[in-house]
Amino acid sequence: MESILGMKLPIQDPLIVFLIILFFFLFAPLFAHRLKLPGIIGLILSGILLGPHGLNLISQSIGITLFGTVGLLYLMFLTGLEINLLELSKYRKQGIMFGLLTFFIPLSLGLILTLFVLHMPFKTGVLFASIFSTHTLVSYPIVGRYGLSQIKIAGITVAGTVITDTGALLILTVIASSIHGSNGWFFIARLVVFFLILINFSVFFLPKIGRWLLTRLQGEPGYQYIALLLLVFLTAFLAKILDIEPIIGAFFAGLALNKLVPQKSPLMNRVEFIGNNLFIPFFLLGVGMLIDLSVLISSPSFLIKSFIIISVAILGKFLASYAMQKIYSYSRTERDLMFGLSTPRAAATIAVVLVGFNLKLFDAGLMNEAILIILFTCLLGSVITEKAAQKLSHLNMQGEEKSEFTQPERILVPIANPGSIEYLMRFAFAIKTSGSKEPIYPLTVLHDDISSPGKIMQFNRNLERYQQDASSTEESISPMVRIDVSAVDGILRAIKEKVISKLVIGWNVKSSASIIIMGSLLEKLIEKAHKMLLIVHIDKSLESFNGLNIFIPPDFEKEFGFKDCISTFLLFSGRLKKKTVFYCEPPLQKYLFENFRKQLSGNTDINFKEFKDWGSLNNYNEMLEINDLLVFMTARPKKYSHPSKFENLPRILSRYYKEHNFVLVYPEDKQNLDDSLSSRLGTS
Repeated sequence: MESILGMKLPIQDPLIVFLIILFFFLFAPLFAHRLKLPGIIGLILSGILLGPHGLNLISQSIGITLFGTVGLLYLMFLTGLEINLLELSKYRKQGIMFGLLTFFIPLSLGLILTLFVLHMPFKTGVLFASIFSTHTLVSYPIVGRYGLSQIKIAGITVAGTVITDTGALLILTVIASSIHGSNGWFFIARLVVFFLILINFSVFFLPKIGRWLLTRLQGEPGYQYIALLLLVFLTAFLAKILDIEPIIGAFFAGLALNKLVPQKSPLMNRVEFIGNNLFIPFFLLGVGMLIDLSVLISSPSFLIKSFIIISVAILGKFLASYAMQKIYSYSRTERDLMFGLSTPRAAATIAVVLVGFNLKLFDAGLMNEAILIILFTCLLGSVITEKAAQKLSHLNMQGEEKSEFTQPERILVPIANPGSIEYLMRFAFAIKTSGSKEPIYPLTVLHDDISSPGKIMQFNRNLERYQQDASSTEESISPMVRIDVSAVDGILRAIKEKVISKLVIGWNVKSSASIIIMGSLLEKLIEKAHKMLLIVHIDKSLESFNGLNIFIPPDFEKEFGFKDCISTFLLFSGRLKKKTVFYCEPPLQKYLFENFRKQLSGNTDINFKEFKDWGSLNNYNEMLEINDLLVFMTARPKKYSHPSKFENLPRILSRYYKEHNFVLVYPEDKQNLDDSLSSRLGTS
């Protein structure tokens, strides 16, 4: 077919080309999902259909090449960004063991197949065998859908991904560098030195530059995104200068900037949204345009060869999972979940294949076989993961007791200072339970006078920009305005009306009137608001903190709302991806280990430090880093875990910790049980 509607093929008109591309970007993934396939398969097949070996509607023009190159780097950046390196510290031994097994067993089988059975050239065979060792967590969302993302097996598999992808990319680097350079000891030494330069830049300099830029651009989400992209392509360019594949630089940039981009943040949402819907689809379309599936029809031997290659690729991952089952006595269902998660190939595989093709190590036939590996492993991995997750979820449900009534999590954020809106709201979203559909309730309380309408309009205008940020993270806010004689009465009334479970309120301790304020508004809320109360003094973005220090006094576990406090900040710690230290006495440490074992094992890098000097907190501020966020948990006055030495804690914080960022936490009071019963009877 040489023309369509009078237009010569391939079509050159930019408007029509882009229209066709957008059509397939929209409908190809949807069609693939209907067939229970990952969306990437639909995009690759679209490239085959539109390219020179299909309908020849569009060509591999400079525009597609440009966006495709950006998409490849973006894909590797996202791979690094979404891998939490702290997973390795959570499940250090099992994670490293699985990573080594799931890398070397498939790689060894692949080398035997490519070099000794198929007799490929050495460099081609080694690079193609590295595809067998990689895996992409394509089926990981299935685990999250069943509420199993925090279980040990899932964490071990994620940790193994770091090792497998890094190992495959190292092989790619060595092969690619050897194509351009000479072999021998000088080549190896040169490659090691260049690699060390790239690693040192990524580990030591890139996070500092990133933190500096993102901190100074806070409040400018568009510029923050551009700054992040700038750092990614800067690292990729450095890798290119060092004769290392740029995708290695992009991958390392993702790992290095990991801690600066919280999972649940507008910035992460923008990174994923633009990449997954624009740059990466262009790349996948370009990959598809290189594929010639006519070989499948014309050569039966090709089908037999492909069947053998796919079988060996799947067998390698199964043997690695089976070995883990025998070493650590996992159940068959846990083994199947590990196998299902580690079987799909996508991101690193596509990157290796395309680079191999560009280096002329892979021909069209190997490209086709690699695409078939991606297709079948993604399909098989998704099916196995679904079945295993279903079984594990059923087993977990049998072991859990469900209460008759569960109060929905509703967070109220009273706002008096417009300048604190952003920090308070982002903190509120960071402590919000995953999966909760409830909005955040920002509140302003006004006196009934002639200025009230204007203040209400100003309050809504102040929230407009953050409403956009909230919607970008698929969250929502529900602004509230109360006319009342006092701020305290307005807040308490809003708590009852909306059945609020957590109250987040700001506190400017640098104000000369801070103690007076604490003595009036906050002190009354501590006394009368029986929900969890979080008094927040934060004046910078959450991602700019280096760590989290949580102080828990003796006997705090006897407070009614203790478990909710701990769970809230374990969740908060996990989202920040920062090192967390609990300061408490040994009995409480033991209690936490016994009662929060699952959450502690499924969270970020957490340490415990024995702390008994509660009467000298006013002298301890100089021992703490100014860039750490401090959390002080304490009970309300006259409670069991609130001895006299804690009476002055707010005053100590306002005087000695005003240069620090901190959160003062009061747990939910037992009287809240009566409030919940009243709410069930009288509030819909």
